[in-house]
Amino acid sequence: QQYGIVEHTNHGRIYAYEVDGLGNYLLMDDANVPSLLSIPYLGYDYDPTIFVNTKRFLFSKDNPMFHEGKHDGVAYAGIGSPHTKFIASSIWPMAMIMEGLVSNNATHKVVLVEKLLASSAGTGWMHESFNPNNPANFSRPWFCWPDSLFAELVMSLTEACPRPEGGGYSIKGWIDRDNAAHVVRGSVFMKPTLSPTPHPTTPHPTTPMAQPLPQLSLDAAMQVVRGSSDTKPTLSPTPMPQPLTQLSHDDALQAVRGSSDT
Repeated sequence: QQYGIVEHTNHGRIYAYEVDGLGNYLLMDDANVPSLLSIPYLGYDYDPTIFVNTKRFLFSKDNPMFHEGKHDGVAYAGIGSPHTKFIASSIWPMAMIMEGLVSNNATHKVVLVEKLLASSAGTGWMHESFNPNNPANFSRPWFCWPDSLFAELVMSLTEACPRPEGGGYSIKGWIDRDNAAHVVRGSVFMKPTLSPTPHPTTPHPTTPMAQPLPQLSLDAAMQVVRGSSDTKPTLSPTPMPQPLTQLSHDDALQAVRGSSDT
């Protein structure tokens, strides 16, 4: 409160990335989590107005780590890191994923998922960073951290994942301290049969609650992403995933190696 909030000329009061307690500060963000962008996801107690200002700063040219580019008709915009300056204007998929995880807009999430898939340059993996003007120029051929976060982003688009007995998957909602039944700190699985745990009452601005996301069929999601104007996307239930079959060690190796005899 004393040193971490800075008055920015263009964006007002924002959170600083680094401070030294002597009045000096660094204004930027790094794609790695924890980050300023991930404040709501990690469950920190924050000021909503200051975070909105901070987020506006993060996705502006005032943030030295914010980069943009376009390739094959896809426009990319996101946050990079000083760690990958060797790739021009590099964007980290991890930051794009976090942008989706802290969003309560289903259309925004779907668009990000499609852009993330395109950014993988056909490899089927989330990379550490990529050149937004040429996604085939990337660092780390595989990076399990953003792979896992990408799976979480996809799950946040369904109300029925991973299984009915585990409850619906709830994306991060802005914390409403006056409604303990909907307090969500980070993306979590919520047991529908459990009574809500009251949250300690502390002074905090009341913010609008996120509405439950509708489930989109694959066709509807693609229509939203591609901007199809000839038909309005229809909402339809998403089939529940079937329980996974437990494989023996030998069967698992055969599956991975592509054995054709079984």
